[in-house]
Amino acid sequence: MRPVATAAVVEIVTLGGTIFSPPNRGRPIDALAVVLLVIAAGAVSFTQRWPVPSLSASLLCTAGYYALGYHTDSSFFIGLLVTGYRSGTAGARVRAAGFMLLTFALFAAASRLGR
Repeated sequence: MRPVATAAVVEIVTLGGTIFSPPNRGRPIDALAVVLLVIAAGAVSFTQRWPVPSLSASLLCTAGYYALGYHTDSSFFIGLLVTGYRSGTAGARVRAAGFMLLTFALFAAASRLGR
C-alpha cells in the first residue's frame, strides 16, 4: 500500500473512531484535539523517508492528546501504532526499543499531568 493511501486509511480510522465514539469522561474533542490527531496519524506518510522525525511527531502529538485529558475510549492511538510499525525495520531494532521506552515514559508522565 502506498504511504499516502496508508495515511488516508489511518486518518479515517483515527479521526472517525475518536470523533464518533461516545466520551465517557475527559475533555471533549475540539480543534486542538483534531490537529493533534491529524498530525499523529499523518506522520505515517513520512515513515519510509524520515522514520525518526515521523515517529517523534506522532509520539509527541499522541502523548500531548493524552496529557491534555481528551477522552481515551477511542482509537486515538492508531496513528502512533502504525507509524511505529512502519518506522521499525529489521536494521532499526535499537531505535525501536528506544522509542518504546520513550513512549512508556511519556505516557506515564502524561497520566500524572493530565488526570
